[in-house]
Amino acid sequence: MYGGCYLLKPGNSLPQNQLNCTANDVEITNVVPVGISECTPGQVVSFDADVTIRTNAKERYDTTFYLPLTPESPQVVQGGAENCSLILPKPGDSGADQDVNIDGDQCGDIIKTNTGDQYVLVNERINMLCVDNDQDGRADFTYCAAWDNIERNNCTVEDANFSSGQIPNTKSKCNCDTFNIDLFIRPNPPAINKQLVSASSVSEPGGKFDYTVSFTNPSTASSLFVTSLIDEVSVVPVSSAPADYSVNLLLPPVSTPTQSDPDGVYLVANTCHTQPTEVVPSATFSCAFSVYIKDIDLDNTTKTEVYRDVVNVGLADKNNEPVGDGSTCLHG
Repeated sequence: MYGGCYLLKPGNSLPQNQLNCTANDVEITNVVPVGISECTPGQVVSFDADVTIRTNAKERYDTTFYLPLTPESPQVVQGGAENCSLILPKPGDSGADQDVNIDGDQCGDIIKTNTGDQYVLVNERINMLCVDNDQDGRADFTYCAAWDNIERNNCTVEDANFSSGQIPNTKSKCNCDTFNIDLFIRPNPPAINKQLVSASSVSEPGGKFDYTVSFTNPSTASSLFVTSLIDEVSVVPVSSAPADYSVNLLLPPVSTPTQSDPDGVYLVANTCHTQPTEVVPSATFSCAFSVYIKDIDLDNTTKTEVYRDVVNVGLADKNNEPVGDGSTCLHG
C-alpha cells in the first residue's frame, strides 16, 4: 500500500513508492454524525461528528487523520492534496486525560492513562466523499492516520491545510481503515418507463388513451416510497404554466364522462392506486391507467389539436427526504 495525500505535503522526504502502512499505533474507532442523517452518493458531504480516537501504544505525537474526497484512499497518490481533507486534533480540545500536549507544539498528542486509551472529539468537522462500496445502505468512513513517534516540537495546525499536520515519520508509521457510520445513503432515482398502449387520433368530443408506467428501485439496500403519482395533460404548445389538466393516479378511476360533463381529462381506468407505495430494494412498481380527454371544441379549428401527457412520480426515502429532481418525467 502506497502513500497519497500525506506524501504531497511540502518538505516530505519519504519516497512515494516506499510508504507501507503497517503500524496500528493510532486509529479512529467510531464516528457519530451530529445533525445529519443521510448523504447523496458520489457527492462530498460536510457535517459535524463525535470522533473517537484511540492509541494502541503508550503515547504518540501529532495525530493527524486524512479523509478522501475522491473514491481513492488517501494512500493512493492522486495528483493533488485537495483530494483529501484533514482531522487534526488540537491538544486538550476534548478535555479527556488521554488528550494531551507532550511535545509542546500545536498538534494533539495521545497517551494511555489509568482511565483508558481513547477520547472523543465532540462536534468535529468532517469533509468526506459519500460512498457505499459494501452496499449496506450506510456511508463508508475511510481514513488514513499519521503520527510522529518522536517527541519533537514540529507540528502546526494553520487552518488544517496541507502545510500543517503530521506525515508518517517512517514508511510504516501510518494506519488506514474503512468502516460504516450511521449516515444513510440516499437512494438514486430510478428511470421511469411510460408507454402509450393505444395511440390514435380521435374526433369530437374526445377519446380514451391507455398507458403503462413502471420503474425499478435501483437500490439493493433501501426502499423507495411513492409519495405522489400524477398524470398531467397539457395542450400543445405548452407554456411554462402548470398543466391544463391533471389526474391523481393514486386514486380510483371514475366513470367515462357523459355529454353533460365539462371538458377535461378523466381517469377512467387505473391499477396504480392498488400498488404498494413502498418499493422495496430491487423491486419493480408497475401499473396501467387510462385517461379520457373530452374536448367538445375539437373541430372548431382547421389545425390538429395536440395534447402532451406527462407522468410525474414523487419519490422519497425512508427519512421522507425527496429522491430525484423531476428530470426523469416522461412525455407521451
